[in-house]
Amino acid sequence: MSHKLHDVFPTLKVYVPAVLPDQRLNDAILGLDQLDKETLAHVAKVAGNADQLLTHFGSQVVTLPEMPGLFAPLQRSLHALFAHVHADYQALTQRATDKTSEETVRWQLPEGTPELHNGYNVCDHYFRFVRVRDMQAREWLGTLTFVTLATVEDLPYTLLNWDEVISLLAAITEMFAWALPEGMDPAPSSESESLPLAAETKPLWQSEAENVGRTVAIAYYRLLIGHHIWQHINIVGRECFEHSAEAFEKGDDEEGTRWLFKATRLFRGTTASMWYASIFPLQTYQTELRPTMVETDSIDAQQQHLTYNLLKHGIKRFKTVMETRVTNNQPLHSEQTYTILKQFHEYYVQDMEQHILVASSKVGLDASLAQKIWQSKLPANVRAKNAMDLLRDMAGLRRKDWQKVLSIPVAEPEVSA
Repeated sequence: MSHKLHDVFPTLKVYVPAVLPDQRLNDAILGLDQLDKETLAHVAKVAGNADQLLTHFGSQVVTLPEMPGLFAPLQRSLHALFAHVHADYQALTQRATDKTSEETVRWQLPEGTPELHNGYNVCDHYFRFVRVRDMQAREWLGTLTFVTLATVEDLPYTLLNWDEVISLLAAITEMFAWALPEGMDPAPSSESESLPLAAETKPLWQSEAENVGRTVAIAYYRLLIGHHIWQHINIVGRECFEHSAEAFEKGDDEEGTRWLFKATRLFRGTTASMWYASIFPLQTYQTELRPTMVETDSIDAQQQHLTYNLLKHGIKRFKTVMETRVTNNQPLHSEQTYTILKQFHEYYVQDMEQHILVASSKVGLDASLAQKIWQSKLPANVRAKNAMDLLRDMAGLRRKDWQKVLSIPVAEPEVSA
């Protein structure tokens, strides 16, 4: 059985819009404000069905046999949208290649920061990210729909934690709703107008099962698809943090809160997608998947992930704006704003704590691949930290570094005379 899984699943690439550190997503996705009514109607149905399913799961207990049927309306709306933009998606796959993606990475990186160049192309190659400059809106909808459909067709058959399923659905709702014009709400489609599901469609991993085995095929499929939807959530989440920071900087707390709520749901979705990307046995990771990361020099997906680092750039800007308001004695306008701010911070810390659990489930007390490299150069008598030790330190820093922001007061309501 070959360990060179990065040469398997050639169709499982994800095409993502290239966004500069100080650029907005609207400028990277061309024609977003010119989408025709039919396309917008399809997008509204996807967002509406995802939100409807989220609401259902948020209030009712569901058993595993019920899951496929409950996901069917969302799958139908995604199939319909993908069929609608399929020609655009096909054109995208023809014009965007690994070579153009490498050129795009160099274009995206800030000048004067050579340390940021290390590893991005390696990470993109392993996880099959293809970055595209000047992506058209319907092309973007095509690739977002492809990876979302791949995820939600698999979700009913996973044993993903309930909270993670709900968080993924919330992130999916926000991503598609983001593409809708201001004032246009998500609209779930009725069963009567739904398209039939293609029952004969095989899961994307099945064609490779004979080559590498069913367990390995499913594991690698989920590893890739989980990182693909994580990529998209990162991109839209960063946009929401940037909008929120701008609004709070201007003193428009209502607008800042609205964007922060979206950003919080999306960020929580990144944690959920991480869990989805790891739904496979420890032994499969140790003997099959981890060796492929060594073969391709893919050492640290977080540090070498350009889109994730841009998301952190957006979060850092938001944090700086809120710290400035504390310094300038500018209180928040409402308790609701503080509640959402506190919720984001809690998710931010929990994200790193969840990373500890994921790492523990796959490597136990072992060090990460990145740690193994630099710790191999230490003297023999030096006791080294493992992956969990490092992640716990990072979780502690996330809790500590935001204490100034969380100390921000809320303005006292005015009392009428």
